[in-house]
Amino acid sequence: FPVTIPGRIQVYNTEVGWQGVRGVEVRVHNFMRIGRDYTDLYGNYQINKQFRTRVRYAVIFENARGFKIWGNRIFIAPARFGMGGQSNRGYSHDIGRGSEAWKWATVNNAICKYLDYCIELSIRKPPSDLRVWVRETNKGVGGAAPMLRRTFGLYGFNTNSQIFTFLLRHNPISIAVNQLAAMTEFAQPDIMLFVNYDDKDLVDTEAVYYVTFHELAHASHWAQAGNRYWVRFINAIITYGNPMADDRPYGDGTGQNAGYVGVGEMWGFYFGALLTYMEFSSTDMLWDVSRRAWFNPGFLQGVDSIPDITTSEIFACLTPGTNTIAKLVEQLKTKTYRDWE
Repeated sequence: FPVTIPGRIQVYNTEVGWQGVRGVEVRVHNFMRIGRDYTDLYGNYQINKQFRTRVRYAVIFENARGFKIWGNRIFIAPARFGMGGQSNRGYSHDIGRGSEAWKWATVNNAICKYLDYCIELSIRKPPSDLRVWVRETNKGVGGAAPMLRRTFGLYGFNTNSQIFTFLLRHNPISIAVNQLAAMTEFAQPDIMLFVNYDDKDLVDTEAVYYVTFHELAHASHWAQAGNRYWVRFINAIITYGNPMADDRPYGDGTGQNAGYVGVGEMWGFYFGALLTYMEFSSTDMLWDVSRRAWFNPGFLQGVDSIPDITTSEIFACLTPGTNTIAKLVEQLKTKTYRDWE
């Protein structure tokens, strides 16, 4: 009998073709035994265990780098993609565009790339035990970063209605009441992503990466600014966000704690667009970010083009006390010799 079970798990990237699904657990079992291994950079795995019969294969979206992806309905375990009974000599699988696992695998790879970019650009990473809920939607791609595991019931959020209002005003997202109750009672996610995996014209890999990068940028900001900052950021959106306005989720820049929203979204939109450009060499998101809302995230695009300031130095300005755009500008002035007048 074979000593090892090899294989490869790939996902279709609409921009470059098939790519390995990075760092996910591949699990095999029969009635008596279980074997598992994590995929490498190219999606390869090798399970060092012998089986006498056919085995059942599954991909478990619990990544070797510490984060977990939850599926549509289950809040107590990572998303699971079953591949059925296959040979005990190994099995490879390609996750195509129409598979429900496409959204999980694409987000998984986007998170891995984000963590790589954090290392490359010296940006603080999100918490290593990040929990990301990736849910199906009939719209395009949306997301939110309430960091519920860190904030719910501790400093601000303490009712389902507050969560619902935040999601509605941040990115008009509809969640069933029973799912919302389970989310806040049993396993609060840090980040929520909503992906239409079945509409090839509406959603592509670049769009999923862009939204994922944006929400992870918020998670990095939270890691530096802390819970109290984040609760003020969230409550400002709950209080002043207007999903029907042109700048819909973010208010108009007035009202208590509006500066938290301005600084947070300026960073999220800019850093998400920057990484999308680095990953796909696409300027579409950069054009979009320069036009977006009252807080003008394109301002940071201009700052990042100054020769004597780095992206890492921009991020270093996002301290717990940087709660208005004016304070952010003052912080940035300390990082460059440029004449700002």
